[in-house]
Amino acid sequence: MWTVEDVIRNIGNYPLYVTAFLCLPPLLALIIGFFYKPGSIVRPADYFYSVLVYMVCIPGIISSVLIAYTLFFTHGNLLQVNVLVYFVPIMAMIVTLAIIKRKTAFKRLPGFDHLAGLMIVIGITFAILLMIYKTRIFIGFFSSVFSLLLFGVFLFIVLKIGLKKLL
Repeated sequence: MWTVEDVIRNIGNYPLYVTAFLCLPPLLALIIGFFYKPGSIVRPADYFYSVLVYMVCIPGIISSVLIAYTLFFTHGNLLQVNVLVYFVPIMAMIVTLAIIKRKTAFKRLPGFDHLAGLMIVIGITFAILLMIYKTRIFIGFFSSVFSLLLFGVFLFIVLKIGLKKLL
């Protein structure tokens, strides 16, 4: 049975792949920026930028939740965590968003109007899952971490649909 710590440790065991995945979006944003010509219509570069935003924001939000979990739930020392898992995704997110912001307005990007809501729902979902994991209500009595992940997907879908109906 895997724990969240096992997943984080396994991700940290492949630093080359993680580094490549996190360095790719800022580099692609720079390359696309050389060819980007803003206009009144949505360009193919806008779609690429939108994909890059999602590529960096999802790991960045997950890392933010992990940092909050480490600080508030486990009272861990952030000096002893894997920098590649905890901090580099946030830095990649900030750098990529800054590069994209210099070239275009975020509201021009397809799907970006929903990105803020998506990131909030992802953050709430992970916060609820970490609280459930910490209290061991679901995992301790019923199942494994894989079941927790399935519950997380279900919770994300329910929150997304609920917030869409609410707003």
